[in-house]
Amino acid sequence: MYGKLKKLNVELVSGAMISALTALTKLAIGLVVVKLLAVQFSVVEFGLYGQLLALFSFITTVSTISLQTGLIKFIAENSTTGYQPYIAISFYMLSSILLLFILCFIFFNGYLNEYFFDNKIDKTLLYGVMFLTIPSTLSVWQISINNGMRDPKNLLKAISVSSLLSLLLFSIIYKQTFELVVMSVFATHLISFVSILYCNSSKGYFRVLDLKISTIDKKAFCNLVKFMALGLISLISIQSIRLFIRPYLGASYGWEEVGIWQAVIRLSDLGSYFMTVVFTASFYPAICKTPKSSSINKMILKFYLFIVMPFSFGLFIVYLFREQLLIFLFDEKFLSAAPFVGVTFLGDVFRMLSFTIGYVFLAKETFLVNSLIQISQIIIFGSLSFYMIKDGVLGLSYAYLYSFIIYFILIASVYFYKNRTLD
Repeated sequence: MYGKLKKLNVELVSGAMISALTALTKLAIGLVVVKLLAVQFSVVEFGLYGQLLALFSFITTVSTISLQTGLIKFIAENSTTGYQPYIAISFYMLSSILLLFILCFIFFNGYLNEYFFDNKIDKTLLYGVMFLTIPSTLSVWQISINNGMRDPKNLLKAISVSSLLSLLLFSIIYKQTFELVVMSVFATHLISFVSILYCNSSKGYFRVLDLKISTIDKKAFCNLVKFMALGLISLISIQSIRLFIRPYLGASYGWEEVGIWQAVIRLSDLGSYFMTVVFTASFYPAICKTPKSSSINKMILKFYLFIVMPFSFGLFIVYLFREQLLIFLFDEKFLSAAPFVGVTFLGDVFRMLSFTIGYVFLAKETFLVNSLIQISQIIIFGSLSFYMIKDGVLGLSYAYLYSFIIYFILIASVYFYKNRTLD
């Protein structure tokens, strides 16, 4: 048992390091893209881009988030015995969810443009972005398959290739119109999907024949339906709440204020993306294979010490040079975002501390507990945000921090209370 645990810890650390390198590769490309967008367009246009990105991310996230965690878990647990039924059923589930979103968009695109964008976005751009949610969703699906197989090296290769190709595409188009540039940004998800699909297929992790209807079995369906139920909760996520906050902030303070808030969110999201990659590619699959609560406690502690603490220190260094970083990553016109960076980063730390425990609840299938806690956090975040928006971006930044402090206290308390029942 000690030998297996030691091997698992080594795999966790090495996998986390490779996953971190993967995240850094994608972050580096993302930073270049953000810089070019910030310089090329106005603060208002940057705010509109942020709203469009939020809508895009919301659709992709809701389509995949519940199936993503379930797929990683069951592939990790059945990687040597037969995981193909989970690939098939997850594909048809996420396709159904995505089709539902597309149909809703076709019927309500006029209302969406008016409410979320104040009719400032061209309809053709909206349709193009909606179409590109398909390869984006399938890309996340293929990444989940790779994470379940625990092959971060293969994923790093795919991400590196797609990132370089995406940068090449963007460098050709970035001086064109706002609509064309934004379309090129979202088109990078198509490149990412093709690259990851090729790498997974070459390794034998995925075959088209795995999608045969006959491959599906009742057990796989029932297992994934549990995780799909969590997707209903993700309909009311932080992203969706921000989607509604932006128009309200724009109406109250102007869309330039939305652009400033988007710069703060973008900085936060870059760090959060880095940690999410490490979570899903390394920590979560390892937790799924860990049998005892005592072992899980040690892994959580090591994750806090070797991943979350360096991440927090990195955020502190970024905070010290926040004004220089805003100029470097965005432009001088975004310097007014500097006072909000520290509060948001502190909220990010509590967010990562909370999510570490949240992934344990997912791995051990404590769905009711996880659902109730997540709903509570969303209610707290939404209530504080709409109450404190009267203070503009500063109020929204503190609402983010306070909600995750409360969330961490809540989820940590529940974890320690239920710790003996997780085995």
